[in-house]
Amino acid sequence: MKSEGRGGRALDIAFGLALILGLPACDEAGRSEPRYSATAIAAKVARQAKHTEKQEGTHDLVKDSVQTKTTAQGQQVIVQVGEASFYGKGFHGNRTASGMRFNRWARTAAHPTLPLGTKAKVTHLETSKSVQVQITDRGPYAMGRNIDLSQAAARAIGLTPHEGEAPVRIEAVVSPPSAGVATAGTGDGPGSGRKKG
Repeated sequence: MKSEGRGGRALDIAFGLALILGLPACDEAGRSEPRYSATAIAAKVARQAKHTEKQEGTHDLVKDSVQTKTTAQGQQVIVQVGEASFYGKGFHGNRTASGMRFNRWARTAAHPTLPLGTKAKVTHLETSKSVQVQITDRGPYAMGRNIDLSQAAARAIGLTPHEGEAPVRIEAVVSPPSAGVATAGTGDGPGSGRKKG
């Protein structure tokens, strides 16, 4: 893959700063991904999870579910139970749907419907180990999976290459929608171009 030069590095830096400062994520054209209500996002996550559940076959490690809750601090959280897998080494350095390059040593993840830039806690339901990740890409593209973790995130919860997949709970903190923003859909960014792995 050829280098994108100064422009590509600038986009990586800009997206990284947006994540740190809690600003809306932008796609490669600099368009902000809008924020929506937790209820609207959860409905879309649930529709996707129902579709994924039908594809799981022998990979059905846990009954998929999606709920919303409000923390004592008033944060809206989407709680999803499903299956996790992780990126192969070959994706390291590839451009993600967020515009930044994938780093297998950063604690990031791909999710089909959560807004890009969303922060989530992922807990392995068998090891009880958890990791905080940020959604920076779309996927997984392997059938029957709900989230793809970076290698660092997978290691943190005890998901090994030998297992390849694990039952997990995803707790995603949803930013409140801005005034005048629609309350349906999730403003999906461009696809990452990743193929099934």
